[in-house]
Amino acid sequence: MASIDTLVVTRTRNRPAFLKRAAESIAAQRYDRFAWVVVNDGGERDPVDAVLRTLPASLSCEAIHLAENVGMEAAGNAGMASLLGDGASFAALHDDDDRWSPEFLSRMTAILAADADLAGAVCDWEEVEERISEGEISVQGEGTAMTPGPLTLPRMAVRNRFPPISLLFRKQAWKAAGGFSERLPVLGDWDFNLRLLLQGDLATCPHRLAYQHVRPQASGDAANSVTAGQELHKVMRTRLINDYVRREVSSGKPGLGTLLAQADILEDGLARTSLKSRLRRVLGLGGRSGD
Repeated sequence: MASIDTLVVTRTRNRPAFLKRAAESIAAQRYDRFAWVVVNDGGERDPVDAVLRTLPASLSCEAIHLAENVGMEAAGNAGMASLLGDGASFAALHDDDDRWSPEFLSRMTAILAADADLAGAVCDWEEVEERISEGEISVQGEGTAMTPGPLTLPRMAVRNRFPPISLLFRKQAWKAAGGFSERLPVLGDWDFNLRLLLQGDLATCPHRLAYQHVRPQASGDAANSVTAGQELHKVMRTRLINDYVRREVSSGKPGLGTLLAQADILEDGLARTSLKSRLRRVLGLGGRSGD
């Protein structure tokens, strides 16, 4: 068996149909130097164990069954602490409802192996809308091609630029960044990506190697965290920005708080400008100097 250089962590809870699809994505990788850890976040044990029993014997894998639901970020940290990843240099979060192209790990690990200064790499992805009914998953139309654009700290401070499924990161950079923030019920990926960028640049891979599945109409266990609970996202965004700003006020040193504050002001200004432009178009008013 080849030595392990990559740890893949999947967080799941009572979503066996999604986990089965994720297992197919993992097993299809044209790369054999990785281990897969599935963290069952307080859900039923048997369906998770049943999915793992379908995997090839050559694939190094483990199920971590948590006694209670601890949330996505804490579950991610539990997976990262697995002994299977002790010798790994790279890591990734493969959420249970998303997929990878078979070339994801081979292409992305090659990018990080070629440049030791990189904290991670991000590929293009496809956003796929789907529905789930009575345990059956159906895709709604063609997917939408997505790209992260330039991955600078100022742009990331405005909003998150990519989903976890398109990121491979250096394990040491994850540790230096402080891991995943367990105090955040949502926006944990945005917060982590900001702190990861403080450790080094993120390379972009211009190949569509990941698929993010979204279900705008779903609720309960089948819902996406990115589409469910929009009000909670707004509340936590405010708290996250204020928390970083308060830390800087206390320390007297600029950092992420300064970037986030500037980005928040910029975003508010752009929203107001956009609204003003739309109103002028509706009223049939042309642009005027000084507006």
